[in-house]
Amino acid sequence: GAAPFQAVLSREDLPGGRRCVEALARLKLPDEASMAPRELACWHENKRTIENSLKTLSGQIYSARARIVYEIIQNADDCSYDAESGEPPQLHIECSDEALCSWHNERGFQPKDLYAMCQVGESSKPAGSGKIGRKGIGFKSVFQISDAPMLVSPPFQFCFDTVARGIFGYIVPSWVDAPADFVPPRLRPLLCGLVGGAGSGG
Repeated sequence: GAAPFQAVLSREDLPGGRRCVEALARLKLPDEASMAPRELACWHENKRTIENSLKTLSGQIYSARARIVYEIIQNADDCSYDAESGEPPQLHIECSDEALCSWHNERGFQPKDLYAMCQVGESSKPAGSGKIGRKGIGFKSVFQISDAPMLVSPPFQFCFDTVARGIFGYIVPSWVDAPADFVPPRLRPLLCGLVGGAGSGG
């Protein structure tokens, strides 16, 4: 359930962020080898249902062409910003042959945001929040152009790896030890600044 993901983590708590990512991965894809026969049969039935839902999601993702930039803007709008910093919300998007990168000065991910992002049709944003999107699937539009989109927002750094996890990669996060290895070299200083500075990067 979502209860363990209601904690609040500081930007510096990288081990805590990793524990959340790995705990959610185990929740989404439990260890079948440790299951009793009856439990395993129930899981296989549930797994087929989840796979069918993800196939439906996949069809929705790939039928919504040319929406990626809009969904990135929506994702930034869903974030929380520090009103006391004196800085207005900022979003930067850069597209090249190497990668599509976006970053903004949001407060940073929390476990509840990670949990919501790994659902289908669920969001951590309450109704009436004034946000432009609450469907919980918008970010997944990036799978049109990436098979392992990465998100860095201290204390979190993870990707959704559809190469390693197949269709479950849409909802199962994978921790990334060295995010800088997966961005174009010219953008690595920017990533280091976002991770180490006062602002967060999405």
